[in-house]
Amino acid sequence: MSYVVLLALTASALGVVGCGVAGLATGWIHPWERGRVLRPGAHGLGHILSGSGFFCVCVFFLMASDGGSLWGGVSLELLLVGIVLFLIGTVLRGVAAFPDRQVGSRVAADSRPDGTLRSAESQGPSQAGGSPPIG
Repeated sequence: MSYVVLLALTASALGVVGCGVAGLATGWIHPWERGRVLRPGAHGLGHILSGSGFFCVCVFFLMASDGGSLWGGVSLELLLVGIVLFLIGTVLRGVAAFPDRQVGSRVAADSRPDGTLRSAESQGPSQAGGSPPIG
């Protein structure tokens, strides 16, 4: 019975990796996470790393439940790598919810005191990033 549960968990880990690949390739985010994710790239990479780590942990427990060791003692290293990957992925998914500092400072510099944003034409060429008009 434990094999069935571990195989289901392994399949769900691969599903998390698939969602991460979709997030990295297209910028897609789960509908329930769209409100708080501000960096889709970091979020997708976090899904890939945490799903890979969870997959490694599931494979470790599949091999440990058999009573044997995976390739002569590699199973403990597999468990440690899985835990580290899962933690790094979880931290990346948390970082994806924080706003980027550079974008926030640029928005603050381009805003007026009344809260509205200035247009790029009214900022002039040095602030808007364009070249000065010719003629």
